Amino acid sequence: MPRKKKKRVQNEHVAWFKFLFRHGALWLCLAFAAYWMWLDHTVGQSFAMRRWAVPARLFASPIELYQGVRLDPDYLESTLLQLGYGSGTTVVTPGTFVRNRGGLEIYSRGYRFPDGTEPARNIDIRISNGVVARLIDSKSGEPLSLARLEPVEIGSIHRDEFEDRVMLSFAEIPDRFIQILLAVEDRRFHQHFGVDPVGIARAAFSNLKSGKIEQGASTITQQLVKNMYLSNKRTFGRKFREALMAISLERQYGKDLIIESYVNEIFLGQDGNRAIHGFGLGARFYFGKPLAELSLAESAMLIGMVKAPSAYNPLRHRDAAKARRDLVLDLLHKRGLISSDEYSLETASAVFVRDRSSLHTQSYDAFIDFVRSQLKRDYRDSDLQQAGLNIFTSLDLNTQHAAQSMTSSGLTAIENSRGIDLRSLQSAAIVIDPRTAEIKALVGGRETSNAGFNRALNAQRSIGSLVKPFVYLAALEQTKRFNVLSTLDDKPVSLTGADGAIWSPSNYNGKFHGKVSLREALVRSYNLATVDLGLRVGVGTVIRRLQDLGLNREVKDFPSLLLGAIELSPAEVASLYQALANDGYRIPLRAIRAVADSQNVTLTRYGPRVEQVIDAAPAYLLQYLLTGVIAEGTAKAAALALPQQLPLAGKTGTSNDGRDSWFAGFGGNLLSVVWVGRDDNGKTGLTGASGALKIWIALMQRIGITPMQFARPEQLQVDWVTPTGDAIVPAGCGNATQIPLALPHGLLIHVGCDEIKMDEPKLWDKVREMFR
Repeated sequence: MPRKKKKRVQNEHVAWFKFLFRHGALWLCLAFAAYWMWLDHTVGQSFAMRRWAVPARLFASPIELYQGVRLDPDYLESTLLQLGYGSGTTVVTPGTFVRNRGGLEIYSRGYRFPDGTEPARNIDIRISNGVVARLIDSKSGEPLSLARLEPVEIGSIHRDEFEDRVMLSFAEIPDRFIQILLAVEDRRFHQHFGVDPVGIARAAFSNLKSGKIEQGASTITQQLVKNMYLSNKRTFGRKFREALMAISLERQYGKDLIIESYVNEIFLGQDGNRAIHGFGLGARFYFGKPLAELSLAESAMLIGMVKAPSAYNPLRHRDAAKARRDLVLDLLHKRGLISSDEYSLETASAVFVRDRSSLHTQSYDAFIDFVRSQLKRDYRDSDLQQAGLNIFTSLDLNTQHAAQSMTSSGLTAIENSRGIDLRSLQSAAIVIDPRTAEIKALVGGRETSNAGFNRALNAQRSIGSLVKPFVYLAALEQTKRFNVLSTLDDKPVSLTGADGAIWSPSNYNGKFHGKVSLREALVRSYNLATVDLGLRVGVGTVIRRLQDLGLNREVKDFPSLLLGAIELSPAEVASLYQALANDGYRIPLRAIRAVADSQNVTLTRYGPRVEQVIDAAPAYLLQYLLTGVIAEGTAKAAALALPQQLPLAGKTGTSNDGRDSWFAGFGGNLLSVVWVGRDDNGKTGLTGASGALKIWIALMQRIGITPMQFARPEQLQVDWVTPTGDAIVPAGCGNATQIPLALPHGLLIHVGCDEIKMDEPKLWDKVREMFR
């Protein structure tokens, strides 16, 4: 080929390559620009719409302090420690307390409740004989009418594996904590634009000089991008994308918001299936206190964990965590952020972390089960698991701990005293406030950890004689037919069912008592007299009254229902008895007071839904009869154990063959139902009095039940009547007795004592005296 032609071809090739290079570079730049624009838009939009995965948190009822309230100082101290309060000799900052001989002095943190904000204040509490005798503001010296501590968190609602965090706004992050964080993780944070070229150069030089990787160059913004959007793969492509996204994030959002997001997102360890995210939760999990209350050494330790949360976990590797903490403190000292005195003091301090045993103290799963069932009516699972809701409940921790303890120890005592195989018995208990129907305690089994089968809600067992009060209620509502002294027949009876089967009930002791009063039949729990009454009233009438009082299940119209041939859970029994204890006013059982968002702005309030289902007079009369069960009847052991709390009301229950032992009892402030039995439904040999009643008594002694307060309704009068209750007579006639009568009564009225024969009545003077 001629030289000139060859040169021309070469020039053409060069020109072609230059063309491709120029236009290829242009297209590459355009593609890069388009990619970054897309990435910039995606990052900006997703960050603006970010939704932190925060499980719903459940809180117990707070301790309310006021003059005259019962309060165990040991319980108050343990609650303060559970809340992360520091115990010392002085109270100078929120979150501290001092216990002295006369009570406690507390500097409360303050809290935003759904019904108002409780301020932080210094409270002096004087306690005498288990009662708050004085409550004053220590700073002003003025008496306080009411003060509340922040509520204790009792659990959360989450997925099987979940992230957990305590959200903090930028204003809630202490300035000094931010200074330490930036000194350790990104000291040029306020100078760079998301990526720090100076930091990259410094890290490269240091690593090259040492011959190994000693420093990283990722900014806080890059760390945030990696944690929120990217994987942990160490590739050039991922680092390149991380840098672009960090620049985009800083271009669109302020530094304060980036710090806030980083503080809430950072991973700080694992607690079983729960991932600990954010410094807010980290402070509570490792040190048992809010971030704002951390000391300098604690802040240094928490920030030092960012590098390797598992390796520097102070709960598991205390020495390594302390060494890392001291390294952070040394860095702060060298950079002039802390003084030499501070450095010496903090590095010499021991590592004080939250006691690991307090991280998983007592399970409240049985109660939380009930809360979940109520929440599902109003909230989706996704909201409960991720929306950061705060759920304020009625659980009283003192009552709950007592109920769990008394249930467990009570079963052991029963087994030992009756020669029953150890740990073969099970139990469930529920305690409510009868006036509000709020659940104060719920025990699903004898184990301290309630995880597993929830007997309080799901164990449906034959209730035996617990059904009898509703039979007597149905009769007492027929005021012209029945009163508390109406005569019943306690005699053998045989009934043939539609299938030809014969039902022949008997009394527990196998005896017959002949003619007995309605009051005696219930107080002594006579089966045959109750059947007589129930058949006269009508089984269908009894079923309708049970349904009016809240029974939400189909019940067959069989006479055996009159003696408890119906299977209910302890919670269902408590729901039925609530109206009896509340003067005839029914309120569905409640466990939730309010639901709020993560900032405690109220979303839903759960107030009581009140309905009168029993007229005042029959409700009063039934309470009158049930006080006799405790004063003189099958539950007399309660009267002997709680003499200062009388009058109290209740009913024992025993199913066939002693398989189930029940007691339902109430006073002025509490209603509690206790069940004892076996999971395999085997025989226990226990009656209501020898099993469940013993646990009920121990529980009431512990938590302080108060006497019932009777206010006689207008529809009821007290008259002198014959021993059989069939006629009204003048006062002082022979063996006449005073009883409450519902109007209209339809009794004969005698004007003289000589008109009637006054037989010796069977009276219960202690019960009668309460109504005079």
